[in-house]
Amino acid sequence: MIRVLHRALAVLECFSDDKPRMTLQEISQEIALPKTTTFRILATLVGSGYLVQLENQSYGLSHKLMTLASIAQKSLGIRDIAHPFLEALAAKTGETAEISMLDGDHRVCLDAVESNSSLKSIVTPGARLPLLHGATGKMFLSGMKDAEVDRVVKTQAKPNEVDKQRLKRSLAKIKKQGYAVTHNERVRGATAIAAPVWSHQGQVYCITVTGPSGRFDGREDKLRVLVVETANQLSTLLGMRLGRTA
Repeated sequence: MIRVLHRALAVLECFSDDKPRMTLQEISQEIALPKTTTFRILATLVGSGYLVQLENQSYGLSHKLMTLASIAQKSLGIRDIAHPFLEALAAKTGETAEISMLDGDHRVCLDAVESNSSLKSIVTPGARLPLLHGATGKMFLSGMKDAEVDRVVKTQAKPNEVDKQRLKRSLAKIKKQGYAVTHNERVRGATAIAAPVWSHQGQVYCITVTGPSGRFDGREDKLRVLVVETANQLSTLLGMRLGRTA
């Protein structure tokens, strides 16, 4: 029974913005099952109202799923969804974990789980911070257009503080690798590692771990992997397929 459920969910997950309609053959290939088995699953999903069969013998998702998605959005906010991930990340790393969202030229901390250590980075939910310094801000900046980055530099940097070309090269690298690491930027003596979280609607958030730089020595790579894994898991839960960022 569990295997059948997994197969049915796999069929639903075949559909995407790029493939809103799929044939029996395409779905069968996507989930690596025989066409006869795939057809039985499709027939069940059509009968229960989760799929519709179209005139050209292709299939598409029904509006019934939109109703369920609407209920999910009303019942759970991003903080409700993300908090268990932050708790787990803070426990695994021993450092403060937070999630932020973009707000114009600033970012807002939505939630944070602090380290149990007496020496820790303190991040206050609701705090609104500039983007120019710190791993979280750099992660958000990496997804912005050049003109937007120029505006942030103009409004948030001191005269001659920032080499814009060097900054843009750094942001291009961050965007390509999918994470940001900073040392002694927003808070002196602190290291931060951030990775983006995407929803299926293209909304971007950022998961960050931060703490005293001395505790990151020798384990920065391990912490980076944990942050990126957590961000990917949360993105998947929010309906974003890995490798399909906006």
